Amino acid sequence: SWTAPADAHRWTAAASAPPAVKLARSASFREEQSICFTDAQGRRLCFELSRAGALNFYVEGRQKVMKANKLHAEGLTLKVDGKRILSSACAATVPAEEEHFVEDVLELFGQRR
Repeated sequence: SWTAPADAHRWTAAASAPPAVKLARSASFREEQSICFTDAQGRRLCFELSRAGALNFYVEGRQKVMKANKLHAEGLTLKVDGKRILSSACAATVPAEEEHFVEDVLELFGQRR
């Protein structure tokens, strides 16, 4: 299972990649992407598009939403809905200086199957 990195500058995946977007390409697997950022409360949040095409949401490395089926933005806040995993966490607020993450996550959501 995938775990969000504790250190924003280093990925724990097989290959190191920039902290905001991880791309893993292989001839036998579809592209896998993750978008991670630190929210306004200082928590590390990640949205991951799995190999199966599902969007998952992580807070501090713990999966909070599996197979997101709805995602919308209200200003800088992303609201996600799907199968919740022992959590009521369903929103992520992007810091104002990193507002591009709102569009990045919405685009990633659009790539799900």
